[in-house]
Amino acid sequence: MKVLFERLTISWKGLPRSGATHDLAGDDFPGCEAEQTTMSMQDFNEAVALMESARDLMEFVGPRDPALIEAAERAIGSRFPPTYREFVTRYGAGNFGAFEIDGVINADFYKSSVPNGIWLTLDERRSGYLPNDLLAIGDDGMGGLYCIELRDGEEGRVILCELGSAPPDQLARELIANDFGEFFLAGVREELEDADGFRRRVRGY
Repeated sequence: MKVLFERLTISWKGLPRSGATHDLAGDDFPGCEAEQTTMSMQDFNEAVALMESARDLMEFVGPRDPALIEAAERAIGSRFPPTYREFVTRYGAGNFGAFEIDGVINADFYKSSVPNGIWLTLDERRSGYLPNDLLAIGDDGMGGLYCIELRDGEEGRVILCELGSAPPDQLARELIANDFGEFFLAGVREELEDADGFRRRVRGY
C-alpha cells in the first residue's frame, strides 16, 4: 500500500470528529457506542459515494456471501465492526487507486496471500507477532501494519503498529482513526486528491 496516511496521522491523530468524544469507553458513557456506529456508517456511506464518482479507480473482488463472512469471523474469534462488515459484504477486499484494504476473499484462511486480511491476521498470530485483539487490514509500505482493534461487533479504533518491534502485549499502537468508517473515508479522499492532482499535471493546469 502506498503511504497514504503520512498527513492523516498528523492532522487526524487524536482529533475527534465534530460532536464526538475521542477515545471514551462506551461502558462509562451510555449511548456512545451507538452514536459512534452511526457516525462511522455515515463516513462509510460518504466514502462509497465518493468512490462511485471515480469508478475507474475501483478494483475489488466484489460482494461476499454472508456465510463466508461469518466463517471469517469465527476464524478470528470476533465479530467484525459494523462498518468493516459492510465493506467486506459489498466489496470483499481490494483497492481504490493505491489505497488497498485487506478483507475477505474466500474460505482459505490458512494458505493464501494479501489482500486476504483473514489469512494475514491468522498468519501473523501464528508467527507470534500480532495480538489476538487486532485485525490486519493493510500496510503502510514501510513495515507498518494497519489494524482494527476488535471489540466483538462494536466499532474499534484503527491503529498502525510495527510487528516484531516488541512483544505482542507491549506493541506500540499509533492511532490512525477512531473507527474503520473514518479510516475508509480519509483514504478515499486522499486518493481522490492524488488522482485529481495527477490529472491536472497531465493536462498542464
